[in-house]
Amino acid sequence: MSREQTQMINGIFIILVFLRHFNQYVQLNAVIEVPFLYLNKIFGQLIVTTFMFYSGYGVMTSIMKEHNYVNRMPRRRIFKTMLLFDIAICLYVVMNLCLNIEMTWKQIILSFVGWEGVGNSTWYILAILMMYSFTYVGFRISRNDLIKGLLITTFFIAGYILVIRKFKDSQYYNTVLCYAFGLWYAIAKKKIDSKILYNNNWWIAWGGAAIAFAICAYCRDVNLILNQFYYLLFVLVIVLLSMRVKLDSFTLLWCGQNLLGLYILQRIPMILCKEWKLTSNIYLSLFACIIVTIVLAVAFRKYVIGKVRI
Repeated sequence: MSREQTQMINGIFIILVFLRHFNQYVQLNAVIEVPFLYLNKIFGQLIVTTFMFYSGYGVMTSIMKEHNYVNRMPRRRIFKTMLLFDIAICLYVVMNLCLNIEMTWKQIILSFVGWEGVGNSTWYILAILMMYSFTYVGFRISRNDLIKGLLITTFFIAGYILVIRKFKDSQYYNTVLCYAFGLWYAIAKKKIDSKILYNNNWWIAWGGAAIAFAICAYCRDVNLILNQFYYLLFVLVIVLLSMRVKLDSFTLLWCGQNLLGLYILQRIPMILCKEWKLTSNIYLSLFACIIVTIVLAVAFRKYVIGKVRI
C-alpha cells in the first residue's frame, strides 16, 4: 500500500465530496443529473471513510517506524492540524463579514474546534482531532506497548461514539471506527498480505467482504452495530480492491496530496456563487468553483501548510 496509491484513492473520494457539497448550493433536477443524485444518496458518508482509515493507518505506521513519534503527536498531528484548520476558519469569518452573513460570537469561537461552523465543513476536523488525541493518550498510557495502545485507543473511540451521538448528528461519529480499523490494519498488514495478496484467497476475501457489505447496507438502520459494520466493510472492500487494482492518475494524485486544502476551502467559492446569485447556470458555477478551489488549495499549500513549522 504505497503512499501514492492511498493518495489517489483519497483523490477519488475528495472529488466525490466536492460534488456532494456543491449539490447543497444548487438545485439539480435535470435528467442528466439524476444518476449523480442517485449515487450521492447511495454513497452518503461512505465517501469519507477512506480519509479516516488512511489517517489511522498512517499514524500507526509512523508509530511503528519512529520510536519517539507518540511524544511528538501533540505538536506534529494535533496542534498543527488545528492551526491549519483555524487559519482556514479565519478566511470563512472574513468572507462572512464581507458578505454580511450573520454569525454569533459563540458560533465563531466553537468553529475553531469544529463543534460549530461558519460556513465550513465541521464534523471531520472535530473527529480527526479527537482521534489523534485518543491515539496519543492511549499510547502514552500503554508505554509503547502496541497492542495495549491499540486497545486503549479503540476503547476511547467507542466511548466517543456513545457520547457524541447524544449531542451531534450521525456524521460526527459514524465513520470514526474506520480510523481505529486503520490502526489495527497497519499492525496486521504483513500477515494479511502473506495470506491473501498473491493467491486465490484474495477473491474469497474480497467476495466475502462485498457480500457482507451488501447485507449490512440493507439493514444498516437496524442498530448502531450494524451501522458501524456498514462503514467498516466498505473500507475493507476498497482496501482489498486496491491490492489488485493500481491507479495511475496525476489528477487523482494531486487531489490526494492537497486533500486538506481542498476539503476545508471548497465551500468558499460555493458560498460566493450562492450569495452572488450565480447558481442559475449550474455548470458555469461548477466550473468556477472547481477553478477557485484549485487556486485556493495551491495557495493554502504554498503559503500556509508550507510555512507552518511546529
